Amino acid sequence: MPTPRNQDALLELVRFILEVRRRLVGDQIPFPSRTALLQMHTDVAGFQGIGGLVAQTRCSPSYFREHFRAHVGVAPRTYLRRYRVFAAFQLLTETPDLDVVALAERVGYGNRSSLSHAFRTEVELSPVQVRRGLRGRRFSLDFQGLLDAALVVCRSAEAAGLYRRSSAGRRTQVQRQILDSVRALQQRTPPLHSLGRPP
Repeated sequence: MPTPRNQDALLELVRFILEVRRRLVGDQIPFPSRTALLQMHTDVAGFQGIGGLVAQTRCSPSYFREHFRAHVGVAPRTYLRRYRVFAAFQLLTETPDLDVVALAERVGYGNRSSLSHAFRTEVELSPVQVRRGLRGRRFSLDFQGLLDAALVVCRSAEAAGLYRRSSAGRRTQVQRQILDSVRALQQRTPPLHSLGRPP
């Protein structure tokens, strides 16, 4: 059964991703980190890795890592792992009967054990334990409500073409929705320690 500590870890993960998305929508993350984030977010299953991105952006690997860490707050590989866990968590809420092997493939992991390791690293639960918690409504109602609201914002942002060129009004509306979700999550969880701010 998920503990309050597990619930806090899940909320922190969702809040972290929402905050990065808010900054991405608001054009607060410049190239080359922006390019990396857009590619991770639009095709997490097909994302080939950080090395290909570095070559594509024509930056040195050390510059790319430093830039990404300065603007996102964590190293590129750490963010990719967190985003894949987040994407898998979204899939678990939408399709609870999805096999863990298929789930791993849909978020870019080659096998079940890699996905399980990433889940345990980020939220100290396996994907199976998270699924059981969601099915059995073992998470607290407060947690479930916050999580549902945050995931709805993520889905609506994706459906609205968050990462394509859109009208300034629509981008502002999506950014406001994401910011509201981040604020709701901040009231429930401790402050972010890992999210760096641009210099």
